[in-house]
Amino acid sequence: MQQLIQKFAKLTALVFIVPLLLSNDLTLLFAEEERQQVTIPSDLSASEPTVLYQETKADGSINALISLPAVQDTYAASNPRSINFGGADTLLLGYNSAGSNLGALRLLIRFDFPGPIPSGAIINSARIRLYLYGVTGDSMSAQIRHLVSGWNEYEVTWDNHEPDWGSADTSVGIGVNPGWVEWDITRLAKQWQNGSEANDGIIVLGNENPGEHQRAFWSREGGNGQHPQLLVDYSQSAPDREAPHTWFEHPTNRYQQSDRFTVEWKADDPGGSGVDYYDIQYREAGQNWQDWLRHTTETRSSFLGQNGKSYEFRGRAVDKAHNVEAYSNAPQAATTVDIAPPAVTMQALPAYSGDTVQVAWSGVDPESGIQRYELLYSIDNQSWNSWLAGLTQTSAQYDGVHGQTVGFAVRAIDNANNASTWNAPNTFTFTTIDGQAPVACISAIQGVSTNTYRIHWAGDDGAGAGIRTYDVRYRFNNGEWQSWQQQVGFDNAVFTPIQGDGAYFFTVRAVDHASNQGAYQESLGSTLRIGFTTPSTDAYMLYLPFIGNQRECKL
Repeated sequence: MQQLIQKFAKLTALVFIVPLLLSNDLTLLFAEEERQQVTIPSDLSASEPTVLYQETKADGSINALISLPAVQDTYAASNPRSINFGGADTLLLGYNSAGSNLGALRLLIRFDFPGPIPSGAIINSARIRLYLYGVTGDSMSAQIRHLVSGWNEYEVTWDNHEPDWGSADTSVGIGVNPGWVEWDITRLAKQWQNGSEANDGIIVLGNENPGEHQRAFWSREGGNGQHPQLLVDYSQSAPDREAPHTWFEHPTNRYQQSDRFTVEWKADDPGGSGVDYYDIQYREAGQNWQDWLRHTTETRSSFLGQNGKSYEFRGRAVDKAHNVEAYSNAPQAATTVDIAPPAVTMQALPAYSGDTVQVAWSGVDPESGIQRYELLYSIDNQSWNSWLAGLTQTSAQYDGVHGQTVGFAVRAIDNANNASTWNAPNTFTFTTIDGQAPVACISAIQGVSTNTYRIHWAGDDGAGAGIRTYDVRYRFNNGEWQSWQQQVGFDNAVFTPIQGDGAYFFTVRAVDHASNQGAYQESLGSTLRIGFTTPSTDAYMLYLPFIGNQRECKL
């Protein structure tokens, strides 16, 4: 594998101690003209922390620079994906397409942090240093992300290290010249220190686009003093003059399903003397603060509230140096007690419905409000099955099958996760699906008096919902259709042929109680002829094709 690998002599790096403000009296630890220059020796221990600089001020505060060695380091290669490189003296980054063709390369390192750094120390800066000795390709950018799960340098591979990392913490450009490469991880080191992130180490990601562009660094197994290092500049304050800081860890949820719930709080003490006791207050929303617990050393307790009421909490801590924290003006935690399920009502369906059923319901929850609805359905009084879940709307459409009797049930879940019961009153309804339209016909035409005729019609809806209304129309001498009777519930009416002699053709359609609308069927219509027939006859006649109830309409 062709590599542009160059090894350079070990260099002595200079680290400058930057000015740092003391927390209370604003005195500079190091004035500009007193900036200290520290030489980092080339024979640093690869296994033990090394104090590079320490100064104790007159007020008892300490400023120090320490080198923390890596306790685990390795790299992972995407080809082959299952090989472990924990014993190698090299850490490879980027992409290798030549020679060994290792593919994408990533570094994993964990340092002995905080090591001997005192608890409560202030982290001024933290920098990771890796010694670059081998280069292929052009410059690349390298990004550090913190790992969020443990690993073993002799077991980790490409296949088993993903995706257990957090967000990007820092990045730096890596050129082509050998020497030390540094990343500033001050923010991450502070998170490791305060416990907001666990120290599971870091992963370094470079240019993983296919091609030949690698960076080779010495690992802790290199044995040459150029192993991975974490340089931490920290300060230890003078005697504690700073009050503790209190926060609440529970309740963090907006609603409580029980009137008795746990309140939990914690505090840190930047001054280092430690918390002595707490005072905790509460109030109903909008009311005055009241003492709940005083001089307690506990960090949690059970609070008894009432349904529908909102409660707010705040606290203060007093440390062992007698520094008293001020109460916050704003609540530090708040919650509402909601132990009652929502009230929900299913809108009753008619006895018969069309094959498309509009199911509707409503609900109310005065404490926390309704979060979602769930619905069940049942066919022909069989078992109930899940239909819809996670709904926020209050209606849905169901496509049924003709002849089936379908039941629907609804329940509501509120924002406190209280759920109504399926069998509560008015939470279910049933309907029979009538998806078949009725048939209708002109059953008879009778003369009533001179130029007046009674038109009869009839219909059939089988075993369905039953006929609700009829629409009757006619046309004269095959002209345009004209509406005569619309949405009527009766089955006959008197007709006067005002257009004179000729052929009046009638058809009818029916609509049932499930709103199924039948079609006009000309084959089930009938003609009333008035005047002379055509062609050829001179006889004046009245032609009545049906007398009485001579036609039956059946599905």
